[in-house]
Amino acid sequence: MQNSLRLIYNVLSETNAHVVGQVKLFVHELRRVTVLWDELWLGTMAQLQEEISR
Repeated sequence: MQNSLRLIYNVLSETNAHVVGQVKLFVHELRRVTVLWDELWLGTMAQLQEEISR
């Protein structure tokens, strides 16, 4: 399976390098935004826990 995916990636990279690059950038940014949401939730929960503890 891994070899098949690598072959597809290689062919797409050769024929549409710009599109593959844009998709990689898009996926990277989605991961970054997801991390930011997780950090936001953790910060909110910590703040609420602090308020409850008072």
